[in-house]
Amino acid sequence: MAEFQIKKITLPSGKVVEILYLQPAAAESLETRRIELCPSCDGDRVHPLDWHEVEDQRWQLEVRCPDCRWQDVDVYDQTEIERYDDRLAADTDLLIDELERFTRENMEEHLERFRLALEQDVIEPMDF
Repeated sequence: MAEFQIKKITLPSGKVVEILYLQPAAAESLETRRIELCPSCDGDRVHPLDWHEVEDQRWQLEVRCPDCRWQDVDVYDQTEIERYDDRLAADTDLLIDELERFTRENMEEHLERFRLALEQDVIEPMDF
């Protein structure tokens, strides 16, 4: 199914005209490329270095793979960018969850050592 975009234009008379632009859906126009996949090492951690819009709904991205240091600059459609952005957001959420888990485990370890030190009465004024 085709997607659409509506643009409103106000004529000099004050009348507002809506123009409907039909855009082919991603599956109809071309295969969506997976920007996060490195063509050099097959890693899935390609990240953006720079980006800017080159024309309506087309973006130029400079990307880099942290595993093999491959870099590239290419132009992508809005649907590819939106899918890539969703992937980056999901991966960011996973990293935040992992950081919170790691922080919690470290804090539990520190608290346990502190509890044992209090029980064994080995904390002295010079420890502070």
